[in-house]
Amino acid sequence: MRHVRPGKTPSSTSSTPSAVPAVSSRNNTIGQLLLQEGHIIQRQLDDALAKQAEEDGYIGDILVEMEAVDQTVLYSTLAQQAGIPFVRLEPAYQDPAVAGMVAFKLIKKLRAIPLFKVEKTLTVAMDDPTDLNRIQELSFATGCRVHGVYTTHDAIEAAIDRYAVVVFRGQTLDDRQQIAFAGHFGPIHASAQKARHRGIKHRLESDQIADISNLDGDGKVLDLNSRRRLDWLANRLWHTDASFRAVPGALSMLYAHIVPAEGGDTEFADLRAAYEALPETKKAELEGLVAEHSIWHSRGQLGVTKYTPEEIASLPPVPQRVVRTHPGSRRKTLYLAAHASHILGMPVADGRLLLLDLIEHATRPRFVHAHTWKQGDLVIWDNRCTMHRARPFDTTQVRDLRRVTTRDVASTLEQAA
Repeated sequence: MRHVRPGKTPSSTSSTPSAVPAVSSRNNTIGQLLLQEGHIIQRQLDDALAKQAEEDGYIGDILVEMEAVDQTVLYSTLAQQAGIPFVRLEPAYQDPAVAGMVAFKLIKKLRAIPLFKVEKTLTVAMDDPTDLNRIQELSFATGCRVHGVYTTHDAIEAAIDRYAVVVFRGQTLDDRQQIAFAGHFGPIHASAQKARHRGIKHRLESDQIADISNLDGDGKVLDLNSRRRLDWLANRLWHTDASFRAVPGALSMLYAHIVPAEGGDTEFADLRAAYEALPETKKAELEGLVAEHSIWHSRGQLGVTKYTPEEIASLPPVPQRVVRTHPGSRRKTLYLAAHASHILGMPVADGRLLLLDLIEHATRPRFVHAHTWKQGDLVIWDNRCTMHRARPFDTTQVRDLRRVTTRDVASTLEQAA
């Protein structure tokens, strides 16, 4: 199969997959798409077509060379039509093990940046994720099922090696699409919201998507003293999604429908780097320690305790390792959260002080990245090696974010220490 660049119409005998609508017909070229979307004007398209006739180049490349559009506009337009996510690669956290899965020469040859791996699926950013030859070569080299997403050629060249937090800008997703996308990366955790908020109206129908908003069941801003708002404030504490479940969370995917004019950022802490920065004596002290995690403990820190016995019984406390091995990178990482109540086998006060010290260490500025939300952002992070928290905003303004979280393969106690 030939590699098809943006704006080059293949012959009728080409085996290029039909998923590349940008090259499917003369009336639906990338040039026409950019014109329809208002990114270029007719004169620019005419000039590019004239140059193409002389040089037999690619319309997309020619328009970029003419500075009519930049690569981000070009490739995001291709991605939008193909129904494939577009990734604007932004610095967050590297995953060296995923980086090491693909040799550097192959990365340069195939123009593919490995992003993250969940079980047997490796997600890579490419300038043409519809090129089946490149997908197959990556699959053969890694032994994984390869899922490609769009990014620009320049972004690939300049990308920081690998990430544990990935930002997809400018997405348009409904709940069904978000759930379907998450399903590519593993089984989905049912949200715990309906278990701990019984007898109230919920805004979202699916149990697979968590309502990370300040809206009630009728879509109105939550009352200042409403129990759900007070419960939701615990997102301001450093935490790891679903660590309070026997099988905790793996990847979380948070999508922004509406964001406030100011504030409401999400901060992420790199727990692998935090562990590696500990003194060797402290690492030895932490080996084998197990903490008890409970969602009711994190809420209790804010004085939110009015839950029914049925609600509390639905989410009992669970044990999780304090130090675990990240399954993708094989690097040791802290596993912390505001849900962690105490250390098993240690006096409660001592255990809590140790956990507080570790969270303070792990959230030093050098380990933290802040994401400022824009409408249409889809942010994916790895709960197995990060913590996160929401930052303050004016809660009279609407903040409508929705999250899907995939399940880890087992309890941390059943995985490598």
